[in-house]
Amino acid sequence: MPSFGTRTLGPWIGGFLLVTALAAQDVPKAGTPPKTPAKGLQPLVADTLDQAIERAASRELPVLLAVGVAGQAGYPPVFLDPTVARASRSVLVLASAEFTTEDPFFKSRRFPEDQAPCFLILDGYGNVLSRLGEKSDSRILLATARSAGQQISQLKEELPKVLARARELSAAKDERAFLELARPWAARHLRGYPEVRALHELFDGFGKARLKQAAEAEPEEALRTLEAMARDYEGSPPQALALVAAARLQEEKLKNRDEAKRLLKRVVDELPWPENAEANEQARAMLARFRQDDIRRRLEEIEKKKKEEKK
Repeated sequence: MPSFGTRTLGPWIGGFLLVTALAAQDVPKAGTPPKTPAKGLQPLVADTLDQAIERAASRELPVLLAVGVAGQAGYPPVFLDPTVARASRSVLVLASAEFTTEDPFFKSRRFPEDQAPCFLILDGYGNVLSRLGEKSDSRILLATARSAGQQISQLKEELPKVLARARELSAAKDERAFLELARPWAARHLRGYPEVRALHELFDGFGKARLKQAAEAEPEEALRTLEAMARDYEGSPPQALALVAAARLQEEKLKNRDEAKRLLKRVVDELPWPENAEANEQARAMLARFRQDDIRRRLEEIEKKKKEEKK
């Protein structure tokens, strides 16, 4: 019988190489200790992360987020560097946040605990573009932020072209070519961009066709179909829907609730992305029902044991 593995989705979020802007005149040499800004040149630090992302979106700037980096006034010393303080007025938006595993921002991005403290570079939708160590100096941080600005511009230029080609392939029902083009973009789990939302809708069309095929097959063949679907669509919304459908099949047709639980937990634990909201809702509902059934059975067993002891 086919079995769904427990593969972890690729790297958490891909960074990108930084080879430009390192020689800017207003950037200090690497290793230079943070300087105290001149009087009146204080860094502009957003009060909250949501505020920082909103400000970044309105000004089309990246966010430099300090995650769990201790320092004066609630933010790290490097923010007090004159070059960083000056950059906070026109080049980037500064923010600071404590890391907790239950924070929705970090939890929904599967942020690894061992990567904090650190600095993150975000775009105006809250997408993580790069991560740097907590010891990074102002030179590296500013160069990364400038490079992120270029990356954001490239995304806005490339995404409409990708979407246009994806629509052509969808209209032609060329699933293989569509996946080759669109799956790498889906696997980045970019939020906010309208072109990405449109890509998800195209994925949905192909995914529904696979689910229909599975629904019309015998259980064993259906399971193989869903296994292939989860593999072919790894990193995109249909993967999560395939796992939920397979869990339902395991419970209802194959009477294997343990395997169903494993698949559902995989959806909840490994695929928390916003585009998987429908699959996550279904998975959580099924797991909640399983828990209630387990509790009821345990109570029935306790009651049965009590009656036997009275005899």
